[in-house]
Amino acid sequence: MAGVPVSVVVPTVLRSPTLVRSVRSAVVAAQRCGTDSEVILVVNGAGGTPVPVAEGPGLRILHSAATGVSGARNDGVAAARHDTVLFVDDDLVVPPDWAARMAAALHQPGVTAVAAPVRTVALGPVTAYLEHDRGFDARPSGPGRAATLVTANAGYRRDALPGPPFDAGRYPRFGEDTDLGLRIRAAGGAIAWCDGGEPPLHEVVEEPASILRRTLRQGAGTARVYLQRRTLEYYLPAPLRTYLDLTAGRATGWRRFTEVADLGARAVFATIGLLRHAVLLVGYLDEIGRTCGVELVEPDEAGLIRDLGAVLTAAVDRAGVAEATWRHLPLRVGPPGTDPPSTDPPGAGPAGTGPGGTGPVAGSDRPHWPRSARSCTGTPRRCPARSCRPPRSGTTWPGWAGGTGCSRPSRRAARPTSRPASSSWRRPPARPASPSTRPCWPGRTASAPSNRSGPAVPARFGAGRGCRWCRYRPGPSRRQQQRQPQRR
Repeated sequence: MAGVPVSVVVPTVLRSPTLVRSVRSAVVAAQRCGTDSEVILVVNGAGGTPVPVAEGPGLRILHSAATGVSGARNDGVAAARHDTVLFVDDDLVVPPDWAARMAAALHQPGVTAVAAPVRTVALGPVTAYLEHDRGFDARPSGPGRAATLVTANAGYRRDALPGPPFDAGRYPRFGEDTDLGLRIRAAGGAIAWCDGGEPPLHEVVEEPASILRRTLRQGAGTARVYLQRRTLEYYLPAPLRTYLDLTAGRATGWRRFTEVADLGARAVFATIGLLRHAVLLVGYLDEIGRTCGVELVEPDEAGLIRDLGAVLTAAVDRAGVAEATWRHLPLRVGPPGTDPPSTDPPGAGPAGTGPGGTGPVAGSDRPHWPRSARSCTGTPRRCPARSCRPPRSGTTWPGWAGGTGCSRPSRRAARPTSRPASSSWRRPPARPASPSTRPCWPGRTASAPSNRSGPAVPARFGAGRGCRWCRYRPGPSRRQQQRQPQRR
């Protein structure tokens, strides 16, 4: 927005190879909003290292003694002269119209903060995974809105939220942007989503050790956010949920990346995802134990990163994916309605997932068929014979929704032609077709079919005897067996 001066805060530790280009691009973008705009380069914990950035219009260099990037950003906000404050990392190169677009989105009615995407150059498998999984930027939650903030490319109005924006004491290195977004939404403010125009270019090379170290800090930050709210309304502890899914044998937390056509890249992404969940859980439990005074885990950070990094490196070497492949993988989670489709043909999903595989479902990876037919979920329907109900409330059997029969073998109107994959359902014995047959009822007597050779022998449908013509023998229940005296 031309005519609205902005203050751009860039924290750095002087280790990014793109620092000079990042600062110069931020200066050019800020000057388009007015000559009074400024760029504040906050040097955090670099000691006496010289700053390799020349002076420019509106550029100010501030040395901060704060611990962590959250305190450095707070020092930059305190030194800013304008209420429109934008944040960008030192490894992002912004386009010339970036500051104007962010300021225009920030000054919409009812908007307190703004989030925007970034475009990452995938220079390896780890960076490609984070770009594919949108690990570097925020995600939209609706038309023109975002749910959280990622301070790599964000901004907020200082007049709408006075005081330091980040809680540097509780979140020194991770989780400060999530906490800020939750506080803004709790106060009634909105977070705008600015996806128009060219996004900033993110040039970074992530190694296995760096992603594992970052994930460990992410787990600790997630625990702090959850413990501060003490309610699942604000933040569901994803590491604990994933752990429960994996231990229970559910596939909801197991990503298979079926939207990636290259099988080698798919295997590498699945390995990185599982290792990240494991390290996330370690950091989460470690922070929970420290806060509550209970030793839940004893993490050896150096050994953990070394061993898991070796596993990840071996998986990458075994896959043998060309370097050019990592740069052309689609985003898994994009704007609403633009998620990539699955590359697996129908019925060719992984073993144990049933027909159709898993398929991407807007940030989830739930299979079409569960491990057991009894845990299938869907809309309960009545039996075609209108005499039965589903096995229990809220559940349905495979084939039930298609009108193929009831869960009781003796009352099926039409049986499935094939057995569903990964289910515990068994086909009942074939029932002879005869107009004189009738369904068996507990406690009643069923006549044998008239076209059967020999005299008609009545068969009482009692405990352990079953029906003579449909061969359905339910037998006594477990409770009845316990009550019956043992015969010698």
